[in-house]
Amino acid sequence: MKINTSMILVANKGKAALFKWNARKKESKLIKKFTNKKIQKKESQLFTDRAGRGSTSYTHDQATMGESHYKEKLVDSFSIDIVNDVEEEMRKENLSSLTIISEPSLLGKIREKMSGRLRQFTKNEIAKNFYTENFHQLKTFLNKLPATSK
Repeated sequence: MKINTSMILVANKGKAALFKWNARKKESKLIKKFTNKKIQKKESQLFTDRAGRGSTSYTHDQATMGESHYKEKLVDSFSIDIVNDVEEEMRKENLSSLTIISEPSLLGKIREKMSGRLRQFTKNEIAKNFYTENFHQLKTFLNKLPATSK
């Protein structure tokens, strides 16, 4: 049984990574990377700064979605994908806990989508956008975390 092995999810609205973390050995292994490609590019033909109807040289009278609403839907979909994959990995592996490190707004979306079983495995939640930091800084931060806190 891998008592000292946990999973760590590091995420922001555009990217996420899932790691196996061995607290005893202070080692990590990348399990999976996620990318929310659509949120990173501006789809100006699909949305404007406000919802309504519009037309372009390529379309006639097309309904548009406001940019903030469109991005919110993309983040919602991304959080569902992340939670589904994390739950699948938790089923496959014999792990002791999950730590989520995410920017606050995405952390809230992930919490909404988690099953009760995944909530039980979640020992740490940290509202910080560590995905933009390089990994050695993250590893230093992880070494300072208590083994089981919430």
